[in-house]
Amino acid sequence: AVREHLTAQEALDSIAGVDIDEPFYSINIVDDKEKMIGYVEIWELLIKKDKSLKISDMAHRSFIAANVLTDQEEVARLISHYNITVLPIIDDNGTLVGRVTPDDVIDVLQEEASEDIFRLAGSDDSELEQHSVLKSCMTRLPWLFITLFGGFVTSLIYSAFSNRLSDIATLSFFVPAVMAMGGNTGIQSSTLIVRSIALGTMPKHNVMVFLGKELAIGAVMGLVCGALIGTYAYILVTYFDISTSALQPHHLAGIVSSSLFCAMTFAAVFGSCVPILLARFKVDPAVASGPFITIVNDISALAIYFTITLLLLIMIG
Repeated sequence: AVREHLTAQEALDSIAGVDIDEPFYSINIVDDKEKMIGYVEIWELLIKKDKSLKISDMAHRSFIAANVLTDQEEVARLISHYNITVLPIIDDNGTLVGRVTPDDVIDVLQEEASEDIFRLAGSDDSELEQHSVLKSCMTRLPWLFITLFGGFVTSLIYSAFSNRLSDIATLSFFVPAVMAMGGNTGIQSSTLIVRSIALGTMPKHNVMVFLGKELAIGAVMGLVCGALIGTYAYILVTYFDISTSALQPHHLAGIVSSSLFCAMTFAAVFGSCVPILLARFKVDPAVASGPFITIVNDISALAIYFTITLLLLIMIG
């Protein structure tokens, strides 16, 4: 940095003997209290014929800077978004205290991406540096316990409906498909939202538009996959002589297809909402997006499946 009262020649002379291990292409300009007031590119100083021109007259006073308390991920986002070679760092008083360069940002981006990937899987990036089996188990088990608890809940739902649906064993054929499709749809949506938040592309004031898009995507995919599994269910019971007792083939096809449609639509919306809510409460959205969303979508898919089945059975008498 140079003082604002220097001339172009004095500014060039002041940086001529700077011992720095990284190249720099611009000079920050500060006042007598070290408060940053702008910057000037070095090439602008070199091409000026009148080297007696005050550097304050050449300063670009509109500049991008980050506060010392700004999160490192936000700093990386600023450099990437504005495509700048250096980002000045200032304190609350506007005093210049340092700078961040793209090579620093690359390390941050790798660190943050690695952290998000591990958290989506219900693990931690500390496992890369440790070789203890016990510590790895302690890192992963909490999320597996959540998944196990979700398994308890799904078993309760299954048992609650089993007495009323015991004569329609064919329905159980499609439970894995409905649960898996709901879970995968939720993970797709949550992963997209997590990355959008991480990259800063999530519209802060148009969240409902974003959620509406995910709702539409889930509904369209649910229609396509629902039609396919409904057709398969109809063919299965019609041409392979599988008894459905109280259900006609078209009834079974309707139950399976509508259940998958509802499960996938719900999963797409739920998978989008969770990361957004976590981010609003200043919690890393990647923390609960993976295992948490998977098990909730499994539970909801099973509940939707059996509820629709009972409703349709009541309607057809």
